[in-house]
Amino acid sequence: LGNNRYEVSSTEGGTYIVDMNENSCECGQYVYRNECCRHLIAVREALGEVAEVDTINNVEATRRARDIRDEINRNIRGEEQDDNHFYTDNEADFDNDFAEINDDSIEYEYENVLNGNKSTFGVELEFVGGDANAIARELYDLGIVSSPRRLGYHSRSEPGKWKLERDGSVSDGDAGGEIVSPILKDTPETWEQIKVICDVAKRHGARVDQRCGGHVHINMEKLDTARQRWRRFFKTIEVYEDCIYRAAGGDLGRVRSNARHYATPFSPRADESKYIRFNMDNDEDVRRMAAEVSKGNRYYGINLTNIARDRAPTVEFRHFNGSL
Repeated sequence: LGNNRYEVSSTEGGTYIVDMNENSCECGQYVYRNECCRHLIAVREALGEVAEVDTINNVEATRRARDIRDEINRNIRGEEQDDNHFYTDNEADFDNDFAEINDDSIEYEYENVLNGNKSTFGVELEFVGGDANAIARELYDLGIVSSPRRLGYHSRSEPGKWKLERDGSVSDGDAGGEIVSPILKDTPETWEQIKVICDVAKRHGARVDQRCGGHVHINMEKLDTARQRWRRFFKTIEVYEDCIYRAAGGDLGRVRSNARHYATPFSPRADESKYIRFNMDNDEDVRRMAAEVSKGNRYYGINLTNIARDRAPTVEFRHFNGSL
């Protein structure tokens, strides 16, 4: 805010002004109890004035203070890194940059694709056509999948192995299916394996059309039981989900026709989450929150039912079109 004043958002949804000139805060703990609050402590730590927040006497308050500190640090870094250059104000720059874009210039990458992100993830690649069993056999011979034939829907997974299974939305006879990954990390081996899988599938006639989706599961460890991080995540989806749909066009260049059924907009649920009160002290609280927000529907663009049902600790993004 300037003049050594900071706006701090609490995990309960409130917003308070911290004035470091007067060493004060607008929250009730400071105003009515005249006690140092977690908002002051978080700002001090963000500014490097204190080393720890362990002066707060309980773990939950400590975690909340760290979340507030992280938010402030991100805002400070954002102000430092923003060059205030917008294409909307510089149409000539946009035209020049757009003219230089060529799909052929986008090379498939193998190294540091996720820019240092250590989160584990998984993918599901839907396809139509082709000989699903022939695809499975070749991938099995390469040591990639767990079975030399297409498996049934939601078959048991083998650790470290992909599987090719039937999916009612894309399978027809021996054609079509879904290739499901094991837990993956951002390594050259992962991206090489994905490329090989796509090449093998296409060689045996697999293709994508408006029925095919590409689903991405991301480990929820970064969110865990941190209520403020979940709220930021929901707020991001609420505001930017339309942008995700626009970017998810893949080879079709547009959102697939069945997306509104198999990837229903999650933004209304994200907005509703602001009015839901929930504890976040343990894993059971996280499962309860996921169940309440998702309403048990796995066909939202953001699928939380794996968390709610304790099947897998992942957030699934279902917006993307299929691509090989």
